[in-house]
Amino acid sequence: MKYIKNRNISSLLKSSPLNSIVARSHVGQVLGHMSINNTMIYINLERALFKTMNNEFTLRAVSTLNEACKLVEVGSEYVTEVDGKKIFRKRK
Repeated sequence: MKYIKNRNISSLLKSSPLNSIVARSHVGQVLGHMSINNTMIYINLERALFKTMNNEFTLRAVSTLNEACKLVEVGSEYVTEVDGKKIFRKRK
């Protein structure tokens, strides 16, 4: 799950050969893989699934538990808290 949430692994893989090796190693460790081949399966799967996804989000700020629950029910995900307001985002 951590790998899919991160989603920026592709940019690390493209940036430099050293970053590519480090990123693959980190993803493999998080997923518990003994072989880089298993990690590459997930990296290729992520590229196939998310390459067409829109990286634009609708943002909402809420201050009550009830509002937060409603946003989570419709697929929003928690991002952070600012000035006592919880920020959620949902892909457009």
